[in-house]
Amino acid sequence: MGNHDRPELAEGLANSFCSTDPEIAKKFARVTFLSDNRKDLAKLRVPSLTIQCKEDFLTNEEIASYIQKNTRGNQITLLNSTGHCPHLSDPDGVVNALKPFLQAQSA
Repeated sequence: MGNHDRPELAEGLANSFCSTDPEIAKKFARVTFLSDNRKDLAKLRVPSLTIQCKEDFLTNEEIASYIQKNTRGNQITLLNSTGHCPHLSDPDGVVNALKPFLQAQSA
């Protein structure tokens, strides 16, 4: 997860993965690590929000910028937090990013 100061987050995620049916985990891993959907970004027709931690060990701001440049109606919110799973490491930051985005969509 990349949150060295909060090892309980990584432990919880590892426990979650380990309790998953192995066949489902294998399919999830295959899709996650072997899929390349960059060409699909231009096909999106709905507004989208990319939420990313500023300190993410697995990705970086260049990737978020790529998504924004290649996806019509995409916005980026960079959280002042660490890790690759902000919904776990910074749930308040995720909620605070989602609220204005969703309010703008319903206006």
